[in-house]
Amino acid sequence: MPCNKALKIRQLSYSVSHKQLLNNIDLIAECGQSTAIIGPNGAGKSTLLKAVSGAICCTASEMEFCDKNLKQWKVDQRACSVAVLSQENSLEFPFSCEEVVAMGRIPHSSGKLKDRAVVQAVMALMDITHLQRRLYTQLSGGEKQRTQLARVFAQLWPDREDDSSPRLLLLDEPTAYLDLGHQQQLMNVIRDFATANTAVLMVLHDVNLAAQYADKVVVLNEGIRIAEGKAGEVLNERLLSELFAADLKTFHHPETNRPFVYI
Repeated sequence: MPCNKALKIRQLSYSVSHKQLLNNIDLIAECGQSTAIIGPNGAGKSTLLKAVSGAICCTASEMEFCDKNLKQWKVDQRACSVAVLSQENSLEFPFSCEEVVAMGRIPHSSGKLKDRAVVQAVMALMDITHLQRRLYTQLSGGEKQRTQLARVFAQLWPDREDDSSPRLLLLDEPTAYLDLGHQQQLMNVIRDFATANTAVLMVLHDVNLAAQYADKVVVLNEGIRIAEGKAGEVLNERLLSELFAADLKTFHHPETNRPFVYI
């Protein structure tokens, strides 16, 4: 049965050279929703995602995915259920754009026809179909980002239409290098993925994107979770001005009633 709360984090702490980067973080990312993590530089946002993805080891923490410790998931099962986009995705080999996207299908056993159909579908979602034969190394920063995004979407794409298994999507600054049009396109795709029984946990530097698209916002500062809730509940002038050490103003969008932040 699908679980309602895919990711549960309890007492997550992490330190390097006696510097505490994360301090007793509790967090729940629910299936069907997207959770945005915001905060100033050095707040611990990327470190949190690295801890969840397993890129760094946090021995004293508890992290469960679908009521099962993440460390207990078999590699092949986890690869089909959890996808990660990190900040840096260096790839120097001359693979085509299509080949890079197809890497997301490696954990699956769905056959060449299904895999090709998935690859074509996610390339269309990220507006890179016209780049499929181009070498990845020759793409612009934004084109590379959209290619890597298509790859992680391909990884979580279900093998069957009736497959509603819970999934977890971890995204670290997914809108980096993207122009405004592709940012909007991406955020709509992320929202659609979330509604398909996926828990999305993403780091965003653009507070307004978090406010407009995320179901929940988590605010970090100096490795501590200082606020969590709906955008309208936590993104207020006082908190944001103190958080970013800036004179910020907010007003509510006339259509969505979500907060909009400006300098």
